[in-house]
Amino acid sequence: MALASSAQAGQRVQLRQWNQDATPRERPLRPQEAAPDVSELAVYAVASTTAGGGWEYPAGGMSTTYNHGGEFFRVAVVEMAYASWRKASYKGKYLPSSANYQEDTICGGTATAPESCSAGQTVIGYIEYWKLDGEAGGGKFYYETSGGTGNSGVSTQIYIK
Repeated sequence: MALASSAQAGQRVQLRQWNQDATPRERPLRPQEAAPDVSELAVYAVASTTAGGGWEYPAGGMSTTYNHGGEFFRVAVVEMAYASWRKASYKGKYLPSSANYQEDTICGGTATAPESCSAGQTVIGYIEYWKLDGEAGGGKFYYETSGGTGNSGVSTQIYIK
């Protein structure tokens, strides 16, 4: 698996373009309806200076292929649906909410192949970006979010080499 181009601070992960001819995965939400429960959750990408600065897309795997860590170290998680809370930990230590530095919208696809939004589309999920700057690789990244209306948790994890 090759790394994508350099992923410097603030650079977003690559998303597939929305295909307007594709059959909608879900019907659009109406304002009076409750948001759907989280249906999919996955660590989508990892980037760091140790791995050359590009995004690695583990595609739902249990581990990264490359060693990571260093001054610049980021993780992108895909949440399909809406969550009322989220928390992440690395090497067993919870990250402060300020480490969740960016959020992008998703309007189609799946947790391992999200699609970007075009004007007028319904948002069906988010990419949450987490900052691990200064950390060394060799640990488990764990992410948990509300499952939806029942407020039960949904989680995903990956071992980052």
